[in-house]
Amino acid sequence: NHAIDNKDVDAWLATWTPNGVLAGGLGDFTGTEPLRNFLTGFLPVAKGRHHATLNYSISGSGDTATMICYLIILQVEGTAGLAATGIYTDRLQKVDGVWKFVYRKLVIDPTWKS
Repeated sequence: NHAIDNKDVDAWLATWTPNGVLAGGLGDFTGTEPLRNFLTGFLPVAKGRHHATLNYSISGSGDTATMICYLIILQVEGTAGLAATGIYTDRLQKVDGVWKFVYRKLVIDPTWKS
C-alpha cells in the first residue's frame, strides 16, 4: 500500500513472486512485466488516494499461507472521504525468508467509482 501511495513500482513488484497473479476488479495480470504495466497505468487513478488494508485473517503452515483482508481507499486530495472499499483474498509463499504474493484477488465493492 505504501509502495502504491509512494509510486514505488519496484517496491510493489518486490512483494510478488515472479509468476504472481493479480486478479479481479481491475483485470487479470500474471508475471512481473504485466504487473509492472498494470501498476504504471493505475498510478494516475491512485493519485490523491491512500490505500489501507485491515482486519486480516491469515492461516497456513510452513512456507505457504492464505490471507483475507479488507481494502479501504481514502481520498486525501480535494474533498477528503472514502473513495472505495473491497476485499483481498491472497495466497502467499515464503521465498528466501520473505512472504510474497503468489495470487491476489481483489473484489471491489460495487459502489466504487474510478
